[in-house]
Formats: sequence, structure tokens, C-alpha cells
Amino acid sequence: MAGRKILRDAPVPAKVATTVSLDAARNEYEPFQVMITALNRDLSRVEVSATDLKSAGGGIVPARHIELRLAHYILLKDAVKPSSPGGWYPDALLPLKGAFSVARGNHQAVWGNVYVPPRTPAGLYNGAVRVDVNGAIHTVPIRLRVRDFALPVENHFGSAFAIWPGFLADAYGLKAGSPEFRALYDRTYWFLTGYRLPPDDLPVPADSPQAARYLNDPRVTSYRIPYNPNEPEAFRKRVAYLRQKGWLSKGYIYTIDEPGPEAFAECYQYGKRIDAIAPDAKWLLTAAPSPVLHGAVDIWCPDLAYINLEDLRKRQLIGEKVWWYTCVVPPQPYPTYFINDDATSHRVMSWLQSAWNIQGVLYWAVNIWGKYDGTKYVG
Repeated sequence: MAGRKILRDAPVPAKVATTVSLDAARNEYEPFQVMITALNRDLSRVEVSATDLKSAGGGIVPARHIELRLAHYILLKDAVKPSSPGGWYPDALLPLKGAFSVARGNHQAVWGNVYVPPRTPAGLYNGAVRVDVNGAIHTVPIRLRVRDFALPVENHFGSAFAIWPGFLADAYGLKAGSPEFRALYDRTYWFLTGYRLPPDDLPVPADSPQAARYLNDPRVTSYRIPYNPNEPEAFRKRVAYLRQKGWLSKGYIYTIDEPGPEAFAECYQYGKRIDAIAPDAKWLLTAAPSPVLHGAVDIWCPDLAYINLEDLRKRQLIGEKVWWYTCVVPPQPYPTYFINDDATSHRVMSWLQSAWNIQGVLYWAVNIWGKYDGTKYVG
């Protein structure tokens, strides 16, 4: 059920599951959905809660580790494919706070996320989601199988899921750089890192003592190192500090985005200048391998539509790394993060990363809450 996106006004499925069945390792999050449908009348007050999950052997996954969120729906007019029409799609997952209502003829998804603590004994666990609809109680059983192994705390791939500070500040009515904004950015950073998607920029300067809180954390596998080609000495000092702290190997330089072939010769010289200052600093370029760039790029990050595994393997054999990215293109059948793509599509991307030894993933930004009209972003 967690792999499906059900539109708010979609027809009622002919067959629905009545039990939540989950399978998880220790230290893993496993999601599910409970769908509340108002068939013939408005539902003015709906409350949803979860119980502890317990095993016959005395194990317990406390209810506090079952996070419940309310799906927020957004109207999309464009289809990704014929089976993904326009309509009201579930997108944001808002914290569930108290009762909510459901208008007649609509669905409302409540998204559950079960976290299995690292010391949880393996076995079969049972519990329930309790749904109170205008005083009538409905119970949805949860069956959880906990496997006898744990996912590691540390990550094993790089990522650059960018947070745009301006949009973040404006959305919450904060002044960029204020203490309130810095606290919000910090929470957003750890929210993404908790889902194994560390952002590109740290909430603090990478070469500051405060960076230890982030760069000594095993979940933080990557971060962007600031680089200004007009300030080579400042970059040299920054790299020396990061090297001395043992943080340089996690860092990358990402300053040029999507250069065309006509710019490759200039990019080559740009990369060699970085290499002359700090040969152990890694320069990431959003481009597929090209002979013109060989010897200057340390991390190749092509659009996933232009993946040539044979070329990429050759670069990896000499010690270079391979990431990839997707953005507004390509559409299906490529895996995407589109709101109106299948929910399994996002998961396929990660499985392909593992299968093809793609060592990192870049995503332009997670919070561009506007549309670019050709000159500026508008509401």
C-alpha cells in the first residue's frame, strides 16, 4: 500500500487490504497507509492513533516509534503517462495533530512510518491503528515481521539534496540569517539526513569548529566545500583545515552546473586549477564522461538519462567516482521524483543505484516552492 498514490477523488478500489503487513530490519523505517473514505456523507471528525506493537516473546515496538502524518493533496493538471492522469495527488505529509475532516466523495490518506529500534528482538509483532470516525471505532491490524539483522547507522553513498535558503525563509516568514532561521535550517538538514539524504550545504561554515557536529556524524557522508576561483588562498587554507580534521574526504566542490560540450575545454582548465591547489579535493561536475574532461573531474554526475555504464566503469577503475541526478527531465519510463509518478518509482532509483554502483545522488533542490516563468520564480 505504501507504493501506491491514491488520488483524493479516485474511484473506490474493488479490492482493498484490511491489514497492514510490514517486514523490516532493525534500525529501519517501514511505511504504510491507512485510507479513510467518505462514501455518502461528510466525516466531520476523524481521529487516528496507533498502539504498541508486541511479540509473543515479549518484544515491543512502542507506539511513539509509529509516526502518523496526514497527506496533503495538490491539484496537478499534467499527466506523466496515461496511467498517471491529472488530479488531486497526495504530496506533503503533514504532522497529524488531532482530529480532521473528510468531505463526501473524497479519500484521505494517513501515512504511517514505523521505526524499529536497533535492539528490537526479531520476531512477529502485532498491534493496530485505531480510527475513530464520528465516534465509531474502527481497528486496522498491523502485522510486523522484524528481521534478525540491523541496518547500519552510517551511510554508504554521497548525496546533495539542496535546500534553498531564500525559499525556506520566505515560506516561514523568517529573516535569512536570523537565529530562528538558522534553527529551522538545522531541523530541515537533520530531517533529510534522517532519511539518508544529506543536503549539499551544511548549516554552518564547513571550516568552522561548529561543523564537527555534522561532519563527525556517521550519517553525514558528503557535503559541499565552498570554492571561489578568485580566492585561491582562502580555498587552500580551507582545504588544509578540512584535511587536518579528517573531513576533506567527505567533501566535494560543486560550482558549475550542466555545462554544454562547448564549455568542456574551459571546465577542464577550471578543474585543473582546483587540482593544482588541492589534488585530494574532489570536483563534481554534472556531466557524463568525455575525453575532453578526462583528468580534471573527480566525480562524474550525469543526468540519469545519459548513463553509459561501460564509460562510467572505466572512470571508476582509475579511482574516480560516479553519481547521477534527475530533475524536470527525464520523464517515465525513467525513474523520477515527480508527484504524479508511481510511488515505487522513487524506490526503483535507489535500487538501481545499488545494482549499478552509482555512488551518489544529486537533486537540484527540495524546496523550490515556486514556478520559474523564464525570468523569475512566481507563486
